[in-house]
Amino acid sequence: MTPFLQLPPPREAQQVDAFMRTRHHRRQRRLPSLFRLRPSFGRDRNYRRRTLLILALAADNTAADRPLLRQLLRQLLRETQRSYTLGLSWDIRDAVAVLTYLLYRHLHRRDIPLLWTARHSGGSDTYYSLDAEITFGFDATDTLHHLAKKRPRRCADRDMAADIRHYLAQKDSHFRSRTDYLAYFAAQRLPLHLETLRESLT
Repeated sequence: MTPFLQLPPPREAQQVDAFMRTRHHRRQRRLPSLFRLRPSFGRDRNYRRRTLLILALAADNTAADRPLLRQLLRQLLRETQRSYTLGLSWDIRDAVAVLTYLLYRHLHRRDIPLLWTARHSGGSDTYYSLDAEITFGFDATDTLHHLAKKRPRRCADRDMAADIRHYLAQKDSHFRSRTDYLAYFAAQRLPLHLETLRESLT
């Protein structure tokens, strides 16, 4: 019998696999061109590669991936807002949810403004279905103290502090600790977001 011949993975998958193997040896200030948004006739030519990269990072991530996660998240938020002026409206909610979770998992205090921006950049704090906990940093009280000490204080710092105080003042609300939130997201939300991303590739 002729043995079953397994087809090689698609070119995009090979490119992502090669990038993942060498990503920690690279110093890149910008997101590699393979993964940037490339609008073309109402579509994003790099969608498959970028989605495969996000799926790969969800399965294999360390604190060393923080710069890459930040680049991916900032790029998605910035370029997608710009794409609306071109009449494009692809759905990035699942990608944003996964990236914010991964960045929150490897959190540095400097990441809190970006996470806050992600939660509000869709025009409301519910568009991307991101929970308030990701804007609390390691601890809401600690983050408020840090924002109060920052000099010079920016408008964004005041907005973040007011936002956190607003949520903490809600008597009937219960917010998870960072440890509990990460466990909750990994068990209940992450599998759903990843499945939706996988389905978008078919």
